[in-house]
Amino acid sequence: MEICLKIVAKTFSYRHPLFLTSAPSYLFPPPTSIYGLFAAILGIGKNDVKENRKLIKKEIQDKIDDIEFLIQKNVRSRSLGIIRFNADENKWRRSWFTTMTYNYVFDLELILIIKCEEELGNKLVESIKNYVSCFTPYLGSSENLIQEISLVNKNEIDLSNYIKIKKLRNLTNVERNSNYLRLRLPSAYDEEGNWIYEDWVLIYKA
Repeated sequence: MEICLKIVAKTFSYRHPLFLTSAPSYLFPPPTSIYGLFAAILGIGKNDVKENRKLIKKEIQDKIDDIEFLIQKNVRSRSLGIIRFNADENKWRRSWFTTMTYNYVFDLELILIIKCEEELGNKLVESIKNYVSCFTPYLGSSENLIQEISLVNKNEIDLSNYIKIKKLRNLTNVERNSNYLRLRLPSAYDEEGNWIYEDWVLIYKA
C-alpha cells in the first residue's frame, strides 16, 4: 500500500548526533523520527527508551517497505545561540545553564511517500483523516511540534518545488540526468533498540 503525506512544522531542529558542542541540524527529520511520529499517532510506546525503540521497530519500522522524502528547495534556516537549563544537577554541578548554538529550520514543509503493509497504512490513513493522534505528534523532539499533517495526491505535487531524498540501495537507484549527494542518516533500529546508520541520497536536477 502506498500513502502520501504532507507535514508542516513552524520550527524544526534535529541535532546531528555526532556533534557535541554545537548543534547543526538535519534539514529534514530522519526516518527514525518518522517512525516515532507514526507510533505517537497510533498510540504505540513505552516509557523505557530502548524498549520503546524495540516496539517501534516491531510495530512500525518492520511494516514499512520504503519511504521517500520531498523537501522544499528554498529552506529557511538560522543558527541561534540559546541558553539551555540543566535540569540534571548530577551531571552539571558547576553551572545551572549551558550555552549552545542550535540550527533551526523555519516553516518546514515535508512530503512523505510511504510503501507499507496495508493494515498499518489503513490505520494511519484513518487517524490522519479524522485528526486523531493518541500522543502529541512531533518530529524527534517535543520542540518540533507538527502544525499540519494531511493526506495528499502524489500526482498533484509540483516536483519542481522539491528535492527528493531516498535510501541508496545501489547506484542505479539514482535517476539519470540528476545530481546527487550521499547522506548518512540514523534510519532504523536494530533488535536491541540501537540506531542503524545507512546511506541515503539527495537527488536534484541539474
